Amino acid sequence: MNNDILINKNNLLSENYIPKNLYQTDNNENNFHEYNNPNLKPLVKAEIMPYFLLLRENALKEGYNIIIDSGYRSYSYQKIIYDNMIKEKGIDAKSIVAYPGSSEHQSGLCFDVAYIRNGKFDGITKEKDKEILWLINNSYKYGFILRYPKGKENITQYNYEPWHYRFVGITLATLLNKYNLTLEEYYENKLKYEKILNEIPDYNFLLTSIIEVGFIILGYDYSNDEINNFIKYLQEKYPNIKIINSKFENIFVFKNDIKNINLDNLKLLTNEFLLTNIKEYKKLERKLHI
Repeated sequence: MNNDILINKNNLLSENYIPKNLYQTDNNENNFHEYNNPNLKPLVKAEIMPYFLLLRENALKEGYNIIIDSGYRSYSYQKIIYDNMIKEKGIDAKSIVAYPGSSEHQSGLCFDVAYIRNGKFDGITKEKDKEILWLINNSYKYGFILRYPKGKENITQYNYEPWHYRFVGITLATLLNKYNLTLEEYYENKLKYEKILNEIPDYNFLLTSIIEVGFIILGYDYSNDEINNFIKYLQEKYPNIKIINSKFENIFVFKNDIKNINLDNLKLLTNEFLLTNIKEYKKLERKLHI
């Protein structure tokens, strides 16, 4: 599944689709648990976790403790939610909750946010919350978009949802943010916008393929328990992945096969990587005037 996939009432996922590499983000209960199993925990595709963890860490620096309240939902789980909401709210539920197969939650690429405030869980997200305003202004930098924005209800066919964020990758998210586009609008004029994207260097360098290539995560605090839990998950799931502590501040290098890597040259490789991508991001900034 591509990160830019359009999932809506006209573009459905198969009843049998289940994402690979689902990762439990924390031990909080998945929302809507009252309709199914109260022991369900938030899950998302592991591939998007480095981006979310970096987003979360930078939000914490601003005093905003943003967590994932609800992530992956199976087709059957979504059907239970949808059927119950129809019983409770009637036809109005159709603009509130997605029909089974049309929910982005089934993809594992999206989540609903909540907060930790004063040490307590707060799942009531409102339009003018400082956390929401921070996400609106910053989420695209990490590859996420506000999927159902205010003023676009007639396009998305859903009410404004300030809590619902979807991963599409940094380059596309930056483009959508710059031109104030929904995914539906992007796909309506995809040829036009693809021309712009093709001229923009791929900025999705935080993560390539976990399985085939390995990846580099930047900007993390080694003492962060959430980061360490994610790294432990990767080590257990992919025992062939080796972790090199480069001994440079806030840089982890993951590589499936490090036999041919001369550790003495790692500094040069890392510096070349950083230099290249800083230059590419500057090009992106100039292109989109951000």
